[in-house]
Amino acid sequence: MWPPGPGYAFINNRYVMQLQVQPEEEEPTFPIEGTFNSRFAVKHYMSGDYIQCLLCGKKLKRLEGHIRSVHRITIDSYKRKYNIPLSFKLECEELYNKMKSKKEPA
Repeated sequence: MWPPGPGYAFINNRYVMQLQVQPEEEEPTFPIEGTFNSRFAVKHYMSGDYIQCLLCGKKLKRLEGHIRSVHRITIDSYKRKYNIPLSFKLECEELYNKMKSKKEPA
């Protein structure tokens, strides 16, 4: 029975099975457009070993100095642009936990 079914193509006067190739995940392009829609989304963004600058994609432990010196914008402007609560620090969860443990008395 021809065509043999889905997954075949008619090439050079015969049916040939086509390979199914999974597309690779695309890397996001920077600067990121859009904003966070919840505090949970912001906390997820900050979880892990680093935090990624949404303007250029650089991965760092803390973003404040990078944003001020490289992008020449204020921290509040960055937070407003991406709807990050002003009370949140722009540092990864690992660094936050490390600094928090140093402040706790032994």
